Amino acid sequence: MRSIIQSLSGKEFTLPDMDSTQRELVKQIRGRRFLLVLDDVWNEDYELWDRLRILLNNGAKGSKVVVTTRSRRVASVMNADDVHCLAGLSDDDCWLLFERRAFESGSSARNPSLVAIGKEIVRRCGGMPLAAKALGSSMRFKREVSQWVAVRDNEIWGPSADVVDDQILPALMLSYSHLPPRLKQCFAYCAMIPKGETMRIETLAQLWVAEGLADLEDVGSQYVDQLLSRSLLEIGQGEEHGAVGLVKMHDVVHDLARLVAGDECSIIGVCGSTATSPDSRYASVLIDGRTPSVAETLSHMRKLRALYVIKTAGDQDEGERVLRAIFSTMKPLRALYLHGFAMKALPAAVQKLNHLRYLDLSGTDLRKLPPAIGRLHNLQILKLRNCSRLEALPESIGELVNLVTLDLCFFVRLSSLPDSIGRLQNLQILKLTFCIELEALPESIGELVNLVTLDLCTCPRLSSLPDSIGRMGNLQIRKLRHCMELEALPESVGELVNLVTLDLYFCRRLSYLPDSIGRMGNLQILNLRRCPGLEALPESIGELVNLVTLDLCTCPRLSSLPDSIGRMGNLRNLDVSKTCITTLPESLSSLSNLQLLKLRDCHRLNEFPKKVQSMRSLTHLDIRGCYGLTRMPAGLRQLRQLRMLPRYLLGDGDGDGDGGLEELGTLNLEGELYIGNLQNLRRAAEACGSRRGQSEGEAGPAFVDPKLGSCLFVPIKGIIWRLICEGINS
Repeated sequence: MRSIIQSLSGKEFTLPDMDSTQRELVKQIRGRRFLLVLDDVWNEDYELWDRLRILLNNGAKGSKVVVTTRSRRVASVMNADDVHCLAGLSDDDCWLLFERRAFESGSSARNPSLVAIGKEIVRRCGGMPLAAKALGSSMRFKREVSQWVAVRDNEIWGPSADVVDDQILPALMLSYSHLPPRLKQCFAYCAMIPKGETMRIETLAQLWVAEGLADLEDVGSQYVDQLLSRSLLEIGQGEEHGAVGLVKMHDVVHDLARLVAGDECSIIGVCGSTATSPDSRYASVLIDGRTPSVAETLSHMRKLRALYVIKTAGDQDEGERVLRAIFSTMKPLRALYLHGFAMKALPAAVQKLNHLRYLDLSGTDLRKLPPAIGRLHNLQILKLRNCSRLEALPESIGELVNLVTLDLCFFVRLSSLPDSIGRLQNLQILKLTFCIELEALPESIGELVNLVTLDLCTCPRLSSLPDSIGRMGNLQIRKLRHCMELEALPESVGELVNLVTLDLYFCRRLSYLPDSIGRMGNLQILNLRRCPGLEALPESIGELVNLVTLDLCTCPRLSSLPDSIGRMGNLRNLDVSKTCITTLPESLSSLSNLQLLKLRDCHRLNEFPKKVQSMRSLTHLDIRGCYGLTRMPAGLRQLRQLRMLPRYLLGDGDGDGDGGLEELGTLNLEGELYIGNLQNLRRAAEACGSRRGQSEGEAGPAFVDPKLGSCLFVPIKGIIWRLICEGINS
């Protein structure tokens, strides 16, 4: 019901009890005609379905419910008006899915023997698309005939006591059997995630790290990618910029994970039932108010190493009983996930969990952390995201000597960090995004010599950084986006010689960069976008010879680029849009690896480098809105990689080396092109006449089509392009 309400309202739903949930559902659908799709339903309890049906009757006449299921009993229980039994895919369609996964594009034709064996394998998939995809993915890097024959002839295709009356599990089992040993363990670990639930990739990778299945979080993320590529995990939901944030398991794949995990994994409290073993090492708990014995069940599971708690409803007393069970009986616990749990205090008994490596208390109502938390000496990952009522960290936090990741994002009441934080010598990741009350960092932060990532995005009161920050010799990523009060970087930042990314987006008071920035020899990305106070770049910036991306867009006071920019031999992306630059240094022509040059809305720009042909890697050149620019230099025709040129300006012929229309004749451009200053095309009529004598596919000079008024056609690589133009009257 919660999912239905969230889908209707488009908002997160957090009402605490079933009565409130039912009332909200009725409110959302009353008088509305709806189509409700319930995917992959397994409930065979008529009473549960009848309760939902009564609520849905409040919708308008004509409302429909569509249910998908793999159980005929479900269709019977729901009294469905129409039941459609879907047949499996044909062997040919299954082969297309398999081929797409098993072979690179077009390579199947070069492997006829593998194709023949592959089609025999596909026939064993029983028309199941998931089986075809999973098997195809597992065969992608196997190119020996013997390997394919082994899969085709595997005994798992025969009758098995473990896999009865199911055609898909044997195929998936084969896909599983070809995983590397460590990946098999990671896959089996996922059996503790309840069916239909999603999990953040970051969380899953960190849980694997806590269990010792991955050495580092990045390695865990690579494991997730491998399981995704084999169709053993699915994308659950995207994030900003198309990034994948959540993953889930298809229900059939979940069945396989439960099969291979055996009693190692338990799921407690799903749909009012339990699937547990006292010998389980990994378990998830769904507290929804329908399983009153959750705490009692947990108290008997003394061998647990990982516990993932999902709380959607239930009374406060039940939550407290669950906490007591955790902290009194689960001493072997290595990972504890309590994200969003309604707890106001962390019991001092947490110190008994001395094997704990992962602790997620994000989104809880904690007012403070007990000093005893410092005794968790094996803790590697501590997450306190969105603890909106927590005001400070205890000094004992410095005793977590093995801590690798400390996530304090959205810790909105945090005004300072304790001095003891400098004792976290193994800390590699410190996240402080959206700590809106944070005003300063302690000098001791410079002692974090192993820190790799420091995220200070949207800390609007942070006005300065301590000089000691230069001692973080291993720092690779530093994000300071939206630190709107930050006025300057200390000179010591030049000591951050391993820094790869420096993000200063919308640091509105930042007026200059220190000369020492040139010593950051490994810097690859420098983002200064929307820094309205920035007036100039230091000459030393040219020493950033490994810089790949320099973003200066919307720095309205920036009036020039230093001549030293020509020494950035690896620069590929340069965005100087919406600045007040008047000229570009001639040294810009030395950037032979530059691919993207954006100068959009540089209204004062009046001159372009003359040796433009030297920028031979350029693929995208954007000068739209550069109203002070009156001509383009000759030489563009030599930029054979150029694909995007939204605007081109014809010179009047008075300048030395003005580019003419013929510059476009050899370019392989894409998209739309706006040509300005066509009044400078002195022989338009002659060009038109010469063009009429050519066949349509032949390259030649541009011409004016009188039927199209102010439009111009320019043949480029034998293709006629329509170009929007100005300055010409038909």
